[in-house]
Amino acid sequence: MKKALLTVAALAGFAVSSYSQADNYAGSLSVERVRIEAQFVIFGVNPIPPETCSNWGETLKFDHTTEFGKAALSALLVAKASGKLIDAWYHTSSAPGTFESNGCGTDQLSNMYIISLTK
Repeated sequence: MKKALLTVAALAGFAVSSYSQADNYAGSLSVERVRIEAQFVIFGVNPIPPETCSNWGETLKFDHTTEFGKAALSALLVAKASGKLIDAWYHTSSAPGTFESNGCGTDQLSNMYIISLTK
């Protein structure tokens, strides 16, 4: 029984660590630029968050056609207009550490899935 519990605990720990490797948090980010395309909002923040790539200064994106995307766009524009900082939760880029010149295109930008405004 003890061995079975240790196995379950080890598997649970692996699942949590695997999840945390794919998901990231960065806080106190200033919104530097915002680009709105047909489906995605693509934006740059300072400092550049870890595990992202940079395409002409843009590091994060989200789909603005969803309910989340509409709310996130509103929050992002408020932050940009007021100078407020944001916190962002996002998935690791498929090409972390790269730039537009060596592998970071819009498809490689990190997808943001939570945004919050800070003080």
